[in-house]
Amino acid sequence: MTRASKLTSFALSTYPSWWRERYQDEMVVVIQSLLDDGRSPLRVAINLLASSLRTRLVGTGVPASRRFWVHRTQRSLLAATLPWFAIVPLALTCYLSIGQYGFFHGSSTSVHLSRAGVVARALQQGMLYVVLAYVVVALVGWRRLRNGLEGQRFQMRWFRLVNRAAMVGITFVFAALFLGQHHATSSIAEACGFVGLVFFTISWFSLPVVITQMLRVGELPMTFLRTEVRLSAALSALSGVLALLAVGDRVALSLQPTPLPGASYWMYRSSIGMWDVPLLIGLLLLTIVSARGAVAARRSYIHTVST
Repeated sequence: MTRASKLTSFALSTYPSWWRERYQDEMVVVIQSLLDDGRSPLRVAINLLASSLRTRLVGTGVPASRRFWVHRTQRSLLAATLPWFAIVPLALTCYLSIGQYGFFHGSSTSVHLSRAGVVARALQQGMLYVVLAYVVVALVGWRRLRNGLEGQRFQMRWFRLVNRAAMVGITFVFAALFLGQHHATSSIAEACGFVGLVFFTISWFSLPVVITQMLRVGELPMTFLRTEVRLSAALSALSGVLALLAVGDRVALSLQPTPLPGASYWMYRSSIGMWDVPLLIGLLLLTIVSARGAVAARRSYIHTVST
């Protein structure tokens, strides 16, 4: 097999299965004709990949099947909601990496913040409120998803197992916070905190896999599907607000004057930190993915209703 045929074959394999069943034979003839005319295989493959992405997002030429559009809507919901599991840790990292600034070491005497510092602090508080709203919307969507798929082919035992792991982790973390207040139980608190974080981390990374399997195997009723589409749009909007607040906060921090001598700043330079740029880029890219998924889910749901 030549390199050109490998490139074009890979590009064709990225199309949905329904598209390949209906159009692949015709497209192979067209591709071969283009290559015989001297077109670059790489350029043809890039055009095919772009067309494949557009076909998956827009769904032009798909069969008029209600079941098809239901599953397409559910797959779009995955693209809209799964970035949440990465956006929240990135946002918290951005929020916690700033620290408490504007106080002298060893005392509570306040330092007069610049206008940029005041704006940065306000944006930080806004980020926290958005994250809390984010969590509330996600919990509502999780509950609706569970209720909509209850009793279907998907084995709910994995769902319950992940839920229990999360609850065990949260319980141990709260126990660590309580025991850590007493010096005699500090070692026990550290052990509880470690166990709690392990359980919570396992459940956090397992939950996207469980949700993906639930939406791929099960089929949401129309009432639950409509709710999930609306919640995905809300999550996408909150992601956009969170990304804008994070960018604005970092820009405001970069405009601060040099910290006063003895002031307890976590960011000592009047410039964006080395890790801030990839952090913000990651937030923006995940927000774009979530927004595209929410738009595709809404379009697919409209097709579902009209079919």
